[in-house]
Amino acid sequence: MRIAIVWPWFRTLGHLYGRELEKLGHEVLLVTSERHFAGGQYGQVDEVIATQVGFIKSIKSIWSARSKLKAFNPDVIIVEDVYSHPIWWAARLFGVPLIGSIHDPMPHDENHTRKGLRKLVSSIQNFGMDATIYYSESALKEAEELGIRRNKPAYVWPLISEMPDDLVTQNSQIRRGFAMIGRWSHYKGFDIGMQAWQALPDEVRKANPLEVWQRIGSSTPPFTDPCLVWHSDGFEWQEISEMLSRIKYVLLPYRSASQSGVQVLAQQCGARVIYTDLSGLAEFAVAGDIAVAGTEVELWREAMLVSTTEPAYDSELITFESRGFADKLAKSILDMGSLVHGKSV
Repeated sequence: MRIAIVWPWFRTLGHLYGRELEKLGHEVLLVTSERHFAGGQYGQVDEVIATQVGFIKSIKSIWSARSKLKAFNPDVIIVEDVYSHPIWWAARLFGVPLIGSIHDPMPHDENHTRKGLRKLVSSIQNFGMDATIYYSESALKEAEELGIRRNKPAYVWPLISEMPDDLVTQNSQIRRGFAMIGRWSHYKGFDIGMQAWQALPDEVRKANPLEVWQRIGSSTPPFTDPCLVWHSDGFEWQEISEMLSRIKYVLLPYRSASQSGVQVLAQQCGARVIYTDLSGLAEFAVAGDIAVAGTEVELWREAMLVSTTEPAYDSELITFESRGFADKLAKSILDMGSLVHGKSV
């Protein structure tokens, strides 16, 4: 099957899923952008860079890639539900099934619940898609409850870390300490994790430093502590890999989520996570992970205190392959083939 993936934001995921699809014997054309800060050349996916993102600009970008898409002659086009809304219209010109991919169907925070915006996004999500890809069973369940694309086929592409396995740093030291990684967004609860760590006894903080690798937040930490390591600038995969090879636990005090790429990234590098017991995060939990029943700071402080005496899981690197996700992806693509052959558009 010839699969065109139009993902302006999910750039690194596009490369990695494309590589997995090629292993399964499919031809893949990736149309992406430089919008995502963690780009890269991974695998042999044939890539068309649509460098401009925006309503009119993205149409121009996809139009500039039209000749390559036409030459590729896709059997199906997969688009994301983040930045590619206007691209859907251009993709429709190819007359093949169009499949949307939804990372998380629920609003994350106030930025996603502004008046009119959610209604508009929901309308777009329900328009014109022949099927939908989700990245967890939890996200699929949420979408069903919301009525998104009711009576349309749905597939689950198991969540994969955006970092290739060959970049994992080998660990040669005893793991200790905590880390938080990602965008400083309300729903990710960085404030909860920091307050809980700050409330730990002095000797525990000294023995278990906290590293914060964050984007779109303040360039300076909310408090000073010699055991708080603060990174607010750009960082590379190798830096993250090296950090995760020595960290014992990554904190995921999420207020809402149907999955987290940080969770599978930590597990891939042998670290484990302390996470809010949301269904999506629980779905990807492995041995050594710790669930916290809610987002109360005191509950997180207690969980972090207990975790300092828990054993490390240095030898258990949890990867896409070790989870058996390749078989799940193959099954999803097989099911998708029936849609393609049916030409439902």
